[in-house]
Amino acid sequence: MISGFIPVCAVTALGWAAGRFRTLGPHAQPVLGRFAFTFAMPALLFLTLSTTPVGEIADPGVAAFASGLLAVFGAGLLLSGTVLRMRPADRAWY
Repeated sequence: MISGFIPVCAVTALGWAAGRFRTLGPHAQPVLGRFAFTFAMPALLFLTLSTTPVGEIADPGVAAFASGLLAVFGAGLLLSGTVLRMRPADRAWY
């Protein structure tokens, strides 16, 4: 699984470097960041999960990660609705 995230880290690092040294212009860093997390990360996750045997995915560590992810997602949704009084459409966007 680690080898699957190396390309994403590389794209993120290249995006940072492009923004830091203004290699691709002033808007390169946000565009490359959006590309990496909107297209590259889901494609990489799909590719990695589709080629990994189910026995390797069904692990207590993955269950703990998924539980924590759902807890944080639920807390964010709850707080954005009650404390920040955001509309449902705005809560989905941020």
